[in-house]
Amino acid sequence: MRQQNGKRNIVFARMLMVCVSMVALGLAVLPTSVAQAAGRGQGGFAVRVAVPAVFNSDWTSYLGNTSNTSYNASENAFGVNNAGQLGLVGVANIGDGSLFAHAIITSVLRYNGILYFGSWDGYEYAVNSHSYHLLWKQFLGIDTAPAAQGCYPNGVGVSSNGTIDNGVLFVGGGNGNLYALNTTSGAVVWKTQIATPPNEYLWGSPIVGNGHVYMGTASLGDCPLIQAKLDMLNEANGTVLATHYTVDPTNPADIGDSIWSKPVLDPVTGTVIYATGNGALTTAKENDAIVQLDWNTLAVKSIWTVPAAQAAGTDSDFGSSCMLVPNIGGSKRGVICHNKNGYLYAVTETGTLSWATKLGTGGDSPETDQGDITSGTYDGRYTYFTTTSVVINGVTYQSAIYCVDPLTGNIVWTTPIVQGYPLTATVGAGNILVVGLTSSNPTQPSNMLVVSMKNGAILFSYALPTSIYGTPSISRAQIYVPTLDGHVYVFGFPPRMPAGDAFTGTTLGAQWTWINQDAAYERLTGSALQINTGGQYIINAKNFLTEKAPQGDFTLTTHLSFDPTSQYMEVAIAAYQDPAHLVKVDLLNTGTSTNPVETFEITSQDGATFVVGQLAASSFDLTKPFYLQLTRISGVYYGFASADGAHWQLIGKVSSTITPTVVGLSAFYNQLPMQTATFYSCILNTI
Repeated sequence: MRQQNGKRNIVFARMLMVCVSMVALGLAVLPTSVAQAAGRGQGGFAVRVAVPAVFNSDWTSYLGNTSNTSYNASENAFGVNNAGQLGLVGVANIGDGSLFAHAIITSVLRYNGILYFGSWDGYEYAVNSHSYHLLWKQFLGIDTAPAAQGCYPNGVGVSSNGTIDNGVLFVGGGNGNLYALNTTSGAVVWKTQIATPPNEYLWGSPIVGNGHVYMGTASLGDCPLIQAKLDMLNEANGTVLATHYTVDPTNPADIGDSIWSKPVLDPVTGTVIYATGNGALTTAKENDAIVQLDWNTLAVKSIWTVPAAQAAGTDSDFGSSCMLVPNIGGSKRGVICHNKNGYLYAVTETGTLSWATKLGTGGDSPETDQGDITSGTYDGRYTYFTTTSVVINGVTYQSAIYCVDPLTGNIVWTTPIVQGYPLTATVGAGNILVVGLTSSNPTQPSNMLVVSMKNGAILFSYALPTSIYGTPSISRAQIYVPTLDGHVYVFGFPPRMPAGDAFTGTTLGAQWTWINQDAAYERLTGSALQINTGGQYIINAKNFLTEKAPQGDFTLTTHLSFDPTSQYMEVAIAAYQDPAHLVKVDLLNTGTSTNPVETFEITSQDGATFVVGQLAASSFDLTKPFYLQLTRISGVYYGFASADGAHWQLIGKVSSTITPTVVGLSAFYNQLPMQTATFYSCILNTI
């Protein structure tokens, strides 16, 4: 009998791992794209067909729309020319930063200036999209299995991605109810129980159309598998109008064929389409299948199943949502669905296979980089998918990003990834693609990538402290990335670095001040900071150059260069409360002048307590200017470094009670001969 891995292996198996300290290096080593086919062909990138738009750039549904294209056709703020200017501009935080307790594995919706998302703590949240203040939260339940049942996981809250229609938020709760919530107040408009805890759970997401809400069911953790089904409910009052079972409901032994994902609607043919996971223990017709039903009656139109040869030896579940494409094979409407065996399957509206393309090696454990559960993006011409473990030109990579032509199934380009792999869908806008990568341990950094749709080039990357389990979303010139520790990270376009702002005694802006400045020498009393013309600091002792710190969270970024060959030399940016209370992120030489070992570190000095964060060996060319960043989020300080201001490596983090009064630049040197450091610019951004 084939192993029945369900959603537990996709999302929860990591919880069994022993948590270790965050590794020193972030996920920064990313290769360039490689060509994989004959290019885009005649007409190239300009030939597109209509893609369902998201009204006014809002993102109101998981995967963007009822076609599940994950593409915001109304969003034009992002492109290949400005992606490198992205930065962290905000953070919404619902918990204490601990893993799993407040995990957000849902996508973030944005509607009328409000962000909506669910959490494993059992609540659906609504926060202001500008201030990130909580507007309301509504408890939707936690499914907890009896301990004697041995179920794993044995308790989770909201995993269902919501969708908004006519000012109402539809979302599956942890208690088996499908909810309709008022988007303004969070009040329950109606609720209907369609899954019975603890065995049944709503992993999937509702889709709204034709005056109906369609929602599938699955088992909590395969303990046991259940008789899965798709329900069609009245959108206005929640009445169940029809039910279609994926197995024979009259046969108790016939179980499985869960619907983990969001169905897709085709209004042209009047069809609701889904794919099944958790293959049944019997030979059910919908075992590992793509199923098309009449969207008024739920009568079966077609069932296509994975070929036996491609299912053999793998757990060939469909753990991702299918995507509707109007020109499968060049002429027919149909869906493209991604299977855990590594294949993309393109099935037409009549239920026939148009093409199948193998991407990754496949497997039954996506959480350990074996098997694919990621949905893709369709921009009106090409589709884009990620895969886990993959072999390209004889080299094994942890993952890769693909551009695939839906007309033929041919691969247009490939970007291999050395470190990190996907557990979430890709999303797109304009000509950029957003990809979330995670690692095998949730305490290790994850990475958010922005990639060119034209050629797969990585335009921007930012390392985050923990795993990305929720699909990113793009709306109103911002990118929203939820993480396992209860944060939503917001990326946009922060104020740009000041041009030519070299920090000399005569060119410092009015906001900059000295601490105990000795005016006669333009240096700090007792720390001998001396400034040459052109902004060069002669470093022979500690110094600190500051501006007033904002209240709350902030990001401080500086652009600098220095000669790193001397022992004990460092340059840093820091948050400063008083002489005994300091947090800083810096680059220093931990070797000798003849054998330098340049490393990054983040440290906190709080009175007599001195905490050193993770050290990261330098991967930069230190003869060239580089960037340092210090970010404060809810009392936790994060250090980042970048060689170009677009690709950011997480150095580490420290927790501190320090409430800084000033932030700014710091330098230290205590061994002759003196070296120089140049700070080209520095900018403070409140988040």
